[in-house]
Amino acid sequence: MKLGDLTIQNLSPVVKGRPLTKARRLSLKGTIDNNKTIKIFECASDNHATFVNTISNEGGLSSFLPYSYQAYQNFVICDWVEGRTINERLPILNTKRIESFFVQSQSVLKLLHATYAPKDCGFDYLEDFIVPRFKHACDCLGLNHLKDSTLDAISALSRENKVLSHADLKPSNIVFNHNGQMIIIDNELLGCTSIPALDEINMLQGLSPAIVKSFRTPIQQTLKNALDIVSSEQQNDLFAVWSARKIGSLFVAGKIDEILSFSSCDIETRKQNLPLWRTLTNLSS
Repeated sequence: MKLGDLTIQNLSPVVKGRPLTKARRLSLKGTIDNNKTIKIFECASDNHATFVNTISNEGGLSSFLPYSYQAYQNFVICDWVEGRTINERLPILNTKRIESFFVQSQSVLKLLHATYAPKDCGFDYLEDFIVPRFKHACDCLGLNHLKDSTLDAISALSRENKVLSHADLKPSNIVFNHNGQMIIIDNELLGCTSIPALDEINMLQGLSPAIVKSFRTPIQQTLKNALDIVSSEQQNDLFAVWSARKIGSLFVAGKIDEILSFSSCDIETRKQNLPLWRTLTNLSS
């Protein structure tokens, strides 16, 4: 298979039997010259692929990302990174290594959120991912009131100037390579956002109970960083935005009964079903 300047062989899904990610994008593993293993993943657009390719090889964020060989149309071809995730390595990791994950993750987010996004980055996590899936689910299921109130909440939180964003910065997508360096291995949702607090919440929602129980201080600090971005009056709006993410994901997975059950609850009950709220509950128990 020829993509741009590269000849790629031995193609197979990154996850056996599942060539599409949860975001419904193609993700493959293959080899190039001298049997070097690479990853090919689909981006939202040609502009998005160009943006990811550039940011992977230039600037401060590049040290946290796999080397990218090229962008070809809406695909990125990058190095395959061998290593273990935080959750996989928990039994053999010491406290300093786990806390290092939070420190380095926060460093990445601070770097992202301090950088204004180029207008042609090609992917806005909120506008191009969360909102379309949520609106489609609501339109199909007749959830017009929920749709209108949630879109109002998104509008209330959105900032005029977008910043860089990584919506998938969670332990299962972060590995320490053989040199002990932290590498973000899943970058199809790297783009921009007008609500940067979503990145911190995304990061926390994938934590295992063991990590939540053992490392309260850095997790509490991460939550504080997320919630400090918005005023106390806007925190319910933030939960409403996260509800939109949940409903869109459930709809794509065909879990209609769960959507109807979730959407019929009042906001306090909905919070109990959201990953961020569960993390808060675990921290206080």
